[in-house]
Amino acid sequence: MLTPHIPYPLTEGGYVSQFATIEALQKVAEVTLVLKIENENDKLRIDNLVGLLPEIVFEIIDLRIVYASNQSNSFKDTVRKALKYIIFFLKNNNREKTEKAPRQIISDFDLSYIPYFVNLKNKDFTSKVIEVVERIKPDVIQVDMLDYVDLAFLLPPHIKKVFVHHEIRFARLLSAFAILDDKANRFYEKYLIKEITEREKIYLQGYDGIIVFSENDRKILVNELPDMRILNSPFPILENNFTNIEKAKLNITKLVFVGGEGHDPNRAAVEWFINDISKCVNVINKLPLFVVGNWSEPTIEKYKNIHLLTFSGFVDDLIDYCKNAIMIVPVRVGSGIRTKILYAMAQGVPVVSTSIGCEGIDATNNKEILIADTPEEFAIAIERITKNIDFAFELALNAQLLVRKKYSQIKVAKERLDFFDQILN
Repeated sequence: MLTPHIPYPLTEGGYVSQFATIEALQKVAEVTLVLKIENENDKLRIDNLVGLLPEIVFEIIDLRIVYASNQSNSFKDTVRKALKYIIFFLKNNNREKTEKAPRQIISDFDLSYIPYFVNLKNKDFTSKVIEVVERIKPDVIQVDMLDYVDLAFLLPPHIKKVFVHHEIRFARLLSAFAILDDKANRFYEKYLIKEITEREKIYLQGYDGIIVFSENDRKILVNELPDMRILNSPFPILENNFTNIEKAKLNITKLVFVGGEGHDPNRAAVEWFINDISKCVNVINKLPLFVVGNWSEPTIEKYKNIHLLTFSGFVDDLIDYCKNAIMIVPVRVGSGIRTKILYAMAQGVPVVSTSIGCEGIDATNNKEILIADTPEEFAIAIERITKNIDFAFELALNAQLLVRKKYSQIKVAKERLDFFDQILN
């Protein structure tokens, strides 16, 4: 297994999903996890991870020395790079004033990074990856995350390769443009969607199979890559995250959003809730909103005078923090599956989400989740939960039963192993 992200600590959805899958797979297969170290903090994180996954074989690519030597350039080289950067910035800044750049065209979402989902790998890293692969001689190589999708062109062609697609980039782009409906820039939209779609497909065609987390994502890729083996296999929920639900202790006192500002759909979701949804919600229910995750000081300062809003940052015990809360997911852009929703369901926390937010989760509206796509619908859904504890309890109980049945570690491990066997055969 090759992943660009060390899945620890379990503070982000991507880390949690990878950790839960690795923990499940170690019981059914011999798993080697290949990780890279770029700084001392990476080493500490891996040391902690090794203690939590005793059956996993770890192969560490230490790039600290390489980076240190690369950084020890002469003063002249440093000045030259700085000047080139300043010139580049001034040119682009001036161009943005005269042309419609992506950030100006798309005011609600920062999509300027989308074309650059892959960085060219350096010689030191690639040589170490090949050394590890040739020494281990794996039956199957699993690659996670778009950052590493280009490794299909590096890895030996005779070894079967599977890519785990956490989020289809062109699908995320499509959902953003669908909301904006910017008719003035329709040709730009078509160009960008076509360019990203074709580029992403080229990378994916280097694999023998693809794993996605939702049926919607599977259908999207089947349409684009009809000859590719594609499995819909959501990541599992860690067993210790299931909590006992008691109606007598259910007392809704707050709203919670979980997610960091670094993921742009999270930023857009929180801004939409603050600017539009909260006005409707607070007419009926004056519930405080707690935003959990890493958010920048400028954003926190921007909203410091908003009543009933708290940026909580990192919390030590998310399960305890979400007790007596409604999990809100006003996400309108993206693909894949929202970790936050599945874990809220496992913990007995009622969820109100947009259709996009809960996409890929096999939940039924009014049974395991409440779906709301407008500010008014959010207000009505939140009122239903707060005013009817019997309904809130039933909603939470149904959701937890659904997660236990369809998103257990045992079920996911079997699905993945069967998929690997199909590819090998």
